[in-house]
Amino acid sequence: MLSQSRFAAEQDLSAAWPVVGKIGGPTQAVAVPGNYAYAGVGLQLTVLDVTNPITPTEVGSTTPFPYFVEDIALNGNLAYAAAGGAGLRVVDISDPANPAEVGAWDSPGYAEGVDVSGSTAYLADGPYGLRVVDLSDPVYPTPVGAAYDMNYAFGVAVSGHYAYIAAADASLLVADISDPALPLEMGALDTRGYAQGVAVAGEVAYLADEWDGVQTVDVSGPANPVLLSSLKTPGKRARTSPLQPPTATGTRPSSRRRRRGR
Repeated sequence: MLSQSRFAAEQDLSAAWPVVGKIGGPTQAVAVPGNYAYAGVGLQLTVLDVTNPITPTEVGSTTPFPYFVEDIALNGNLAYAAAGGAGLRVVDISDPANPAEVGAWDSPGYAEGVDVSGSTAYLADGPYGLRVVDLSDPVYPTPVGAAYDMNYAFGVAVSGHYAYIAAADASLLVADISDPALPLEMGALDTRGYAQGVAVAGEVAYLADEWDGVQTVDVSGPANPVLLSSLKTPGKRARTSPLQPPTATGTRPSSRRRRRGR
């Protein structure tokens, strides 16, 4: 578990000793479009051929990022990795055997989660809330807007004109992103848990609420989310998927309530 001083020390060491190679690491994110799975393995985005799911085969990896891959979103021939203290990383995956980083934005916070809609990325940037990034030129991602920058954002899911944010002890937050440059803070639902992940299917959001399990939320009125049900699970929930329904300090939350230890 990292204290604030240790976190700062590791950041200093990272700058002084650049990573030039790596083998393995914790796998904390995965996205699967078709016959390939893109996994965050330690500091790298790794590509697996899953044509035969019984025998997945590694076919390529990026060079190491400066920090761990926490989440991955895909859009066409590009993958977007939320890479913790290294912000948003853009990877060309047109050749799965040779994924190559082509752009990056070093966000001010700790990139925990990412979703992409069209030419815009929505980054759950830890202590800096939701960050909106223009991807018109993927080589140079450009920040254009922000919302809930006083809340810790662990995850984000975009559906239509709304971004749904898993915001730790602020639970579920909703932003109107009709104008990505001017996201509007518009709705919230306070739960008993500690929201660490969110997924949306239609007019229902599913909130990974740590020890309080999975919360099912009616978001047909995004300004007024309504709790539908709560499912207790044996352990804590850190991610959700719609396929399975039921202090801006610059550091991550305290060790008791962090998504994962370091």
